[in-house]
Amino acid sequence: MKNILDKLRDQSGFSLAELVVAMFLVTLLMTSVISANLFIQRFLKKWEDTNTVYQEGNRLLTEISNDLRSGYKFARVDTNSYIIICSEKDSIKYAVKDGDLIRNGKKLDYENVTCGLLKIENNAFAKVSPDSILILGRPQFMEYLAAVRLELIYKNKSEIFVTSIRLKNVYQIY
Repeated sequence: MKNILDKLRDQSGFSLAELVVAMFLVTLLMTSVISANLFIQRFLKKWEDTNTVYQEGNRLLTEISNDLRSGYKFARVDTNSYIIICSEKDSIKYAVKDGDLIRNGKKLDYENVTCGLLKIENNAFAKVSPDSILILGRPQFMEYLAAVRLELIYKNKSEIFVTSIRLKNVYQIY
């Protein structure tokens, strides 16, 4: 029996204290790795959500801007409805109804985003430059802009997109 105890003492190995310290360090390392992973996943999800809203907002503003550039009149029908007249026979109507942006009666498809507001306003300003001539106190050259404001809501977060479009042929009706 004494021979067996001497044999066990002579064997090299880790003591219980060393194993406990090693397990503590491994646990600490794993906790920090998991925490960093969760933080990165949350950040990437937020970034993806924000990216979705901005992509949809940019796409919708581009479509509205192209329609405004092709038209020669635009009018406000009611609080959230506008009509863009492109020719004598062709017009485009935009409306916001129940969170959907509707173009000519057809819902524009976008990914999990609701439309809170669409506003198109006309703005005019005089362009005064060295080559402009003032006649009777009025500038000879006026620029007309359509200011578009679009509010999109995604996962209870609201983003507002604004752009201005220079109008070629201007006849605004209000």
